Amino acid sequence: MIGHMSACSHKRTDTMKSHFNALPAESLHRISDETAGLDAVIVLHSTTLGRAAGGYRFWTYQDASAMAHDACRLAEGMSYKNAIAGLPIGGGKGVVRQPKGQFDRRALFEAFGRAVANLNGQYVTAADVGTPPPRHGAGANTYGPCRRVTAGS
Repeated sequence: MIGHMSACSHKRTDTMKSHFNALPAESLHRISDETAGLDAVIVLHSTTLGRAAGGYRFWTYQDASAMAHDACRLAEGMSYKNAIAGLPIGGGKGVVRQPKGQFDRRALFEAFGRAVANLNGQYVTAADVGTPPPRHGAGANTYGPCRRVTAGS
């Protein structure tokens, strides 16, 4: 399930404290899939130059607020990096919160792939800290139906 929230704004909520930088993001998508154990955020910071692009990380966060803050901070950085490099893409970031206890890694990342796919091309991502690169070959699609995940060779 993807829930759209006000983007990394300067508004305070119970679960999302704001301490973000000068340029607020265009959108913040809170993603959860209880069956897969997925708790994640995808931030589209800027699409001025093109669709948002940036890696996604798998990390341990104290709470949802810390997860959202990290995603916003990293997405903003990707906007600047992509613009400075002269790329025709904007900035975004995905953050997947590591579940406590046992979980099915494949199910978790497939659920994340479905969430990326549900953004209909607004966000292109690649593996980052703690995330598996997509596996190639027959029957080895780590990300389910997602075609917006890239990998280097």
